Amino acid sequence: MTMLHRMLTATAVVAVAFATPASAADIFPEGTPAAATNPPNSTFEVVGDPFSGAVSATIGNAGIATGLFTDRFIFRLGQNGLGSGSITTTLAGALGGRTDLDFLSATLFNGFTSFVVPLSPNGAFEFGALTNVPIFADVANVLTINGRSRGAGSYGGDLSFVPTAAVPEPATWALMLLGFAGIGVTMRRRRKDKVRVRYAF
Repeated sequence: MTMLHRMLTATAVVAVAFATPASAADIFPEGTPAAATNPPNSTFEVVGDPFSGAVSATIGNAGIATGLFTDRFIFRLGQNGLGSGSITTTLAGALGGRTDLDFLSATLFNGFTSFVVPLSPNGAFEFGALTNVPIFADVANVLTINGRSRGAGSYGGDLSFVPTAAVPEPATWALMLLGFAGIGVTMRRRRKDKVRVRYAF
């Protein structure tokens, strides 16, 4: 096998491994430039200022064609805090005109860690929820929902975000500790340098 042949084979393997399935969709909040690429029946409506205060959002997709699907909801906030959310789907309609969907998996990647959303078993009503996930300022967060539509499937969900006080970075902690140590050394040195006066009578 020639070197060129090996390189082409490796490139093909990498391309297949990272290829996006045809039934995958990246969904961004409405009002963002990327929102123009959203599937026509998807929902991602945000209420609140992403840079100040609490934020909430509704997400979802409807009329999903029969088969496997993957939806990725991508968002970025300008503040640190905690995020929570839930997704739900319900069997609707009579046999023949039924809309049905099964959640296979759901994860939230906050830029550093992937959190698995616990899901209820497949059935007429399916539900999943996750609470108190750390969200960091200016980091892309990706909620990935994998499922199987059994015909015109749909689901919806709610996301919420509450800002928290900024947590100092490790370098800031190190500087603070160094500062406290410096103050302690200075105070100790001053105690030794005290001038003592004695009066003789």
